[in-house]
Order: sequence, then C-alpha cells, then structure tokens
Amino acid sequence: MAGLVDGVPRLEHGMDAVMALTSLSTGLGDRCGLAVFDRSVHTAVGAASGSTQLRRVTDSMFAVEPALIESDYVGAFAATLARFRRRSLFVVHTELVGDVIDRALLPALPLITRSHVVLVATVRDPQIERWSTDPVTTGDAARRRAAAVAELTERRAAGERLKAAGVVLVDAPPDQLAARLCDAYLRIKSSGRL
Repeated sequence: MAGLVDGVPRLEHGMDAVMALTSLSTGLGDRCGLAVFDRSVHTAVGAASGSTQLRRVTDSMFAVEPALIESDYVGAFAATLARFRRRSLFVVHTELVGDVIDRALLPALPLITRSHVVLVATVRDPQIERWSTDPVTTGDAARRRAAAVAELTERRAAGERLKAAGVVLVDAPPDQLAARLCDAYLRIKSSGRL
C-alpha cells in the first residue's frame, strides 16, 4: 500500500474510500469499525453507528503511514474477529500482487468467509493501463508495454482467484474507488447477505 498511484500512496486512496464508506454506512444506520494492520494491528476502532463514528475512524487513520512489509492477514483477521463477532461486511484494502495474494491473503480468507461477507478493495494504476496500450516506438517503450501487460494480467488472475474464494472484488482507479466501494456495499446490503 506504500506504492504511489497518481503521485499518492495507495494507502491514502484507500483511506479516502474508507471515509466515504464510513459516512455512507453510518448514515444508513449501520455500524462501522476499522482495523489497520501490517505485521500487527496498529489501530482498531470498535464498530458503532452515529454521527461521531466518521470522526473516530478519520482520527484513528491520521498517523497511519505505509510500510514496505508484508501483512499478517491471519493475525489481523483473528484479532478483528475477536472485536467484530456479528455477521459483517469485511472490507480489506490491499494490493493485487499475485504471489502475496496466493501466499498470504487466500490462506487467511477462510477465517472470515465462513461467517462474514468479504470485499477486497484495491487501487488500479491508470498509468499502467496507459502503458499497456502505448504505441511501441522504441525498445524502452516495448519493454514498458510488455511489463504493463504482464502486471495487468497478474492483477486480473489474482482478482479471479479471490472471486473464486467467494470474495467481492472492487478494483478501481483512484478517482472511482470510493464510489465503486460504496456501490458494492449498497448492492451487498440490498441483496440481504448481511
């Protein structure tokens, strides 16, 4: 989540989406909480509704900084399950890196998919998409295009593996992440899955 997309860390795009979802869900009377983790859980806000929950969630994210370390999904999910026992929508903001998804996230998902609805939200980089279709005029352009195509192929494959595991996936560019996340929440809510 430390990587930059449009000059901003992926984490900050995720935070914007978290605030939008918190505002929407608490405005509809739902309870919302937050856990921020990497190797350990650094911040946890208990689930609550009401007008002050957005401020609590926002304040808890104020000092959060991205770090270049692998996240412990099993530990974070176990700690989160101890705090959020009722059937819930778990939104996991992460990056779609195939080997990390396979090695760390997919094995941890059964902890929460048994009793909860899981949505994985991720920020797609528009620059990579542009590079994947750029005209090839030089050797550097050809290498950049090939790398971009390979990355997009890996993202799609990782996303398909998550969907096959029962996860709802929102993979969107930064300017659409919050809206698509809120739309997915409303679809899940209206479907009666919660």
